[in-house]
Amino acid sequence: MFRVKAKSLKKYLQLKAASIKDHLIDKVASWCLEKVEYIRLTYYNMKERIQQSPSNEKELVDLRAFIKESKDETQPMLSALHKDVELHYLMLDQYFFTYKEEDIEVSMEQKIQPTEIEVCIGQGREIMEQQEEAMKTKLENEQTQFHKDMLEYEKLYDHIITFSSFSQVQEYMGKAYQLSKHLMDADDKVDQFKSREALFGIKELTEYPKLEEIQVAFKPFYELIDTANLVKS
Repeated sequence: MFRVKAKSLKKYLQLKAASIKDHLIDKVASWCLEKVEYIRLTYYNMKERIQQSPSNEKELVDLRAFIKESKDETQPMLSALHKDVELHYLMLDQYFFTYKEEDIEVSMEQKIQPTEIEVCIGQGREIMEQQEEAMKTKLENEQTQFHKDMLEYEKLYDHIITFSSFSQVQEYMGKAYQLSKHLMDADDKVDQFKSREALFGIKELTEYPKLEEIQVAFKPFYELIDTANLVKS
């Protein structure tokens, strides 16, 4: 009687152990598939992001930071995770685990993704450097035009300060408003220039002393003409 019970218990324990083993194998296989999909999606998103073309200096700086993070942090992390998954696959092979065909295809695709993303990062850097040079040139051209505009504003200011009679109020008021608008726009441009230079990592930002000089000198004449216009009205 004891032997019969012992035999039944042994069979039960063997079946239970086999069930636990199968459950653990399935859990490991599910974990592998989950990580493989995570690696695949991460590489895909990295590639999509790196291939986006920045349209301004802020986007260029963001892309540069993303490429650096991808190279220095994300890619090593994915590589380590990939090796971990490979070790788990080797363990599954020891238990003659049967893979689905689509799972095998995804796993094979994963093996070439590190090389693909390495190429993508290299191409992204090259394109980014070209765009950075183009944007710097564009900024320099805009700054050159700004200095030319300042010469015109200075001429307009030189004309405005010749105001000397109430009879000239209408003519000079229009020019004074015009110059005031130009100077406000110039202020905005200077802020933009400095922000863009800072994004490029330029330490000594370009100063525009002529703008401030004209603004300070123009203010009392603008107030004089504006007051004369109110009185005449």
